[in-house]
Amino acid sequence: MKFDARKDHDPQKRDAFIEWLVTEAASGLQQSAGIPEALRAVVFLYLHRAYEAGLGADLVCDLLGITQHSVLVRANLSETDQLTVLDAFEVLDPIIAAAYQ
Repeated sequence: MKFDARKDHDPQKRDAFIEWLVTEAASGLQQSAGIPEALRAVVFLYLHRAYEAGLGADLVCDLLGITQHSVLVRANLSETDQLTVLDAFEVLDPIIAAAYQ
């Protein structure tokens, strides 16, 4: 799904994109459970999609693991897998965010 928050200010389209993004990432993490490299790849894709769509860094972080309906909550991963995801986020986020600025 394509969306660009910098050009499209329709809140319904933005919400639909966010729902799709979170659902896709959670599904990818569930399918990758127990495989650290696959989990990192899902985080990489999540970050690219989010920043390509012009979402802000705070929202990208919140959607991954802070909000009630976050990617991590939906994915329901083991503690080990959650740590792998968070470690990947910490490493990849600054690099990918910088690429889209």
